[in-house]
Amino acid sequence: MVGRAFCDATHREEVDAFFKDRSAKTTGGSRILAQTLESIGQCIAIRNAQEPSVAEFLKGSDTVA
Repeated sequence: MVGRAFCDATHREEVDAFFKDRSAKTTGGSRILAQTLESIGQCIAIRNAQEPSVAEFLKGSDTVA
């Protein structure tokens, strides 16, 4: 579950590579890894979907009151 804070493909691949063999050695480890990778994937999808509209919204926010 350590990797759930990540939200990019590079870190997702690193988490998968680092924990894949290790997680298989613990009870429930493979399932937890799969859930963690899914969580990262969902974050990536949401970020990709929302990033353009957030960037557009923030364009007009260059000045601070």
